[in-house]
Amino acid sequence: MSMDDGTPEVFNASWAQTWRNALRPTLPTTILVVLISWVIGYIVGGVAGSLLLPVALVGLIVLIARLGTTRHRVRVSPQGIEVIGPKQHAGIRWANIDRVAVLKGRRPRTITVGDGAEAVATLSAAGIALANTGAGLVGLGFASKPASPLPDPTWLLTDAQPVQVSLFLTVVDRNWQRGPIGAWLRRYRPDLG
Repeated sequence: MSMDDGTPEVFNASWAQTWRNALRPTLPTTILVVLISWVIGYIVGGVAGSLLLPVALVGLIVLIARLGTTRHRVRVSPQGIEVIGPKQHAGIRWANIDRVAVLKGRRPRTITVGDGAEAVATLSAAGIALANTGAGLVGLGFASKPASPLPDPTWLLTDAQPVQVSLFLTVVDRNWQRGPIGAWLRRYRPDLG
């Protein structure tokens, strides 16, 4: 872990996260696509077509889902924490994080179950199982259009006017609080960990 030497660490979505965020919610549709392509493949290409067409379509669906989930990254550094996505780059300094809250949706919004670790811990398993629902960070931070390549993490130290930011960390790791991202939070903000 680069936490000890102070260099930033970047986290990308795992295959398990691709399954949770992109593939599992579309499973009924994917099964329907497989059945229809199996029939069409059999009509067009016989037994070989009935096997190849569904495999090719499912492979394409998985590839598109994987590419979609790898477009988000979380970078943590001694300055703060950032979520880098295809449409926005947002970050919060460690000192400016107000709370850990349960966030929901593609556009992060807080759910009214309360704030803090207690609310996150008491959220039902069914609620957490929903795609794009989970614990995130809320506080005063900074947002900008995506930059390529990644800007230096010292951009968090800018003197620009901060705005209310919700960092939706479950796009990269559903269990971020127990993993390396949570270790960074516990180190710099033990009151929230």
